[in-house]
Amino acid sequence: MHKELFHGAELPKLEQVVSHSREARFELLHLESLRSHYPRTIDAWVSNLEKNKEQTIRATSLDTYQKFMKYLTGAAKYHRSGETNVYQFLFRVI
Repeated sequence: MHKELFHGAELPKLEQVVSHSREARFELLHLESLRSHYPRTIDAWVSNLEKNKEQTIRATSLDTYQKFMKYLTGAAKYHRSGETNVYQFLFRVI
């Protein structure tokens, strides 16, 4: 999916986000894993995309629709299995 949807982009690792924020003079106040909640969010996106399939295809293409459906359903699976995670950060300027 990095190659097809995100063109090789990589998300920063948790430690990189915290380290770079400290260098930019931000203090980490709270960090929370959203792993247990995120599959429900992705499932809602999949449901909405399926409900609007024809409109989505007209706006993009069948190929794009299929790629995002594959990505989203795979992402939900990886979050459920614990293989990937999403974090929410709360910072303040110091």
